[in-house]
Amino acid sequence: MSENLEDYYPPTDPDEMSYDPESPEDAFSRYKRGLSLNEELLAGKKILDVGSQNRNFAKYIDGRYPNTKVVSIDKIFNQNISAQMSTENIAFQPESFDIVLAHGIPWDTEELKKSISEFLNILCPLGEIRIGTLWSNTPQWLELQTLLSNLKSQGLIEVEDIETEEKQYCVVIKKLS
Repeated sequence: MSENLEDYYPPTDPDEMSYDPESPEDAFSRYKRGLSLNEELLAGKKILDVGSQNRNFAKYIDGRYPNTKVVSIDKIFNQNISAQMSTENIAFQPESFDIVLAHGIPWDTEELKKSISEFLNILCPLGEIRIGTLWSNTPQWLELQTLLSNLKSQGLIEVEDIETEEKQYCVVIKKLS
């Protein structure tokens, strides 16, 4: 794997991208609602989009935020993503990203623990991880809350649970150091 982030920005030529029925605008709208995103949060940042499937969120950002860079990864190979990799073993240098976005990913408990650890490693100090959308009081939610409570008690993170329009939750994890 390359250590240079620029190697993970795929071509934006429409002829090199496969057809996907969800438009970049629809993808951005879904992310915006599910992850409680806004322009101030995105502008000028390096973003890792986890489980991106089709890179439509990145395509939207590319056209509207020229100083923002989005790297899209997914476990499943797709020609549009920047790299195929697991969230349990991310091949980027420490402190490479300002924001990690994980939207609609079906985590199992062990994968979630390893992924959070990996995300914190590649996140810059005061950067954010946004995980959504989650239903409260599910086993996954309770496991995540326990894990985050432990990290918070160690002074490593701050956590905010944001209720979305769909009455689900986005968990915002801020790395403190």
